[in-house]
Amino acid sequence: MSITEYRRWFLDAYHRVNLVERSLSRIEAPLSAGEYAALLLLLGEKEIRSSDIAARLGVGKSKASRYLSLLEKAGLVERLIGYVDKREKLFIITEKGLACVADADRALRPWRL
Repeated sequence: MSITEYRRWFLDAYHRVNLVERSLSRIEAPLSAGEYAALLLLLGEKEIRSSDIAARLGVGKSKASRYLSLLEKAGLVERLIGYVDKREKLFIITEKGLACVADADRALRPWRL
């Protein structure tokens, strides 16, 4: 990829992220793109560790913890205590979280490829 192609790719990606952020800010429970991504990781999972969310999103543990804390305060996820290691933080998506994902999916429909 040439530098010109890379710059074009980057600007296109940046534009798409801004469209997503704007759309997610207008739903009933406004989300950042990172919070939405964390919710998507929880879909279909029985439970997931916060460190696994960080790794799968490619962010630090503190950023993932921030996302999960905000989602928990909004009632979109629930925190569980680890079964073996009581220090471990596990998360599950709540019914309200599932409804929020559906709302976000509708808001993002115009931007799907």
